[in-house]
Amino acid sequence: MSNSLLQVMRWEINKLIKQRFLFLLILIYPLLLIFLFLYMYNAGVITQVPIAVVDQDTTKSSRLLIQQVAASPQLQVTKRYQDLFSAKHALIKG
Repeated sequence: MSNSLLQVMRWEINKLIKQRFLFLLILIYPLLLIFLFLYMYNAGVITQVPIAVVDQDTTKSSRLLIQQVAASPQLQVTKRYQDLFSAKHALIKG
């Protein structure tokens, strides 16, 4: 390696040692983010997410669509509402 490259590397390492924030920003935070994402995706595929459906027209096609959504392994239709007001009220109520 050339002498100037070694000088630049020493200068950068000294900056990282003197300023802790740079050390955290360059080395520690990226490692923490990697482990955070590994932890989040370790569980695998999310299944049986509870959802509520607002069916205002109650036609045969809307009921068929709701049945198809309920048949998927990722979603589970837990509540059905006739209008948006009652769904909003239930959402606010918890």
